[in-house]
Amino acid sequence: MSWRRRGARALPDLQLERETSTPISQTQEMLEFCAEHGITADVEIIPAQAINEAYERVPASDVRHRFVIDAAALF
Repeated sequence: MSWRRRGARALPDLQLERETSTPISQTQEMLEFCAEHGITADVEIIPAQAINEAYERVPASDVRHRFVIDAAALF
């Protein structure tokens, strides 16, 4: 864990990462831990037709959540 100053306070700079070599059992354990403790991801569901607009929003720093593409409309 590293620390960085934000305003008058020093807050930890935490980042969750997934290694590509992580066994499925460990991934399942992490998901179960999140479910038990109410840890969720903030997502913005977008239709597949809006993917170009979503891509343009990334460099504009207009993204507050992780994008999830609604693929149901494709079928």
